[in-house]
Amino acid sequence: MEPVPQPPQRLQMNRKLLWLGLGMVIIILVITLAGEPDKPSISPTETSNQALSVCEVWQRAEELEGQVIRVQGKADFMMSTTLVLCCPPSCDCNETSGLLRLVSENPTRVNIDCAIVDLIEIDTPDCRGDECSLTCTPFYPGVVEAFEFTGQLKVFYVRDHPCGLQLINVNLSASQQLVDGAWGPIPTGTFTLPLVQPTRDPSLCENWRKTP
Repeated sequence: MEPVPQPPQRLQMNRKLLWLGLGMVIIILVITLAGEPDKPSISPTETSNQALSVCEVWQRAEELEGQVIRVQGKADFMMSTTLVLCCPPSCDCNETSGLLRLVSENPTRVNIDCAIVDLIEIDTPDCRGDECSLTCTPFYPGVVEAFEFTGQLKVFYVRDHPCGLQLINVNLSASQQLVDGAWGPIPTGTFTLPLVQPTRDPSLCENWRKTP
């Protein structure tokens, strides 16, 4: 019986080195993949802890629509009262309401389709009253210099262009206000503000009585 020929020693060594190299590569790949957990998708507003300005939100309005954002701006609290003439005058004759908006330091017109500047309407607080007082809940914005709100961005369009922005579902616990140059939490509750009574010319009621 003839002896079985053996492969050369150098060929056996090369095969061992090849298998050893492949084994090391597999081990490295397993360790690398095991050390990298799945990375969840991150929305643009989650990439930074910095609050956006009103102007920045307008510039990215379509991209940020529907997302929860943080926006900082000057407080612009507007009050309006109906102008019904009541004789004799009474507190419940007219209704007063309040609207809070955040505006830029230097407001500019948004685009040619919009007759408004770069401002964001805030859907809270709810401010209602009569001619004698205004009640706001869950906070009162009238003496605040600026706000930083966390909420969901809602966009209104005109001719397919963003023409109005509103912050809804505001998270007050994740928001803050600027008063006397210092940032702090927003006090919550029910706040009633007395209003200055409008002066009326007595002759208005006299003329009103004479009207047939």
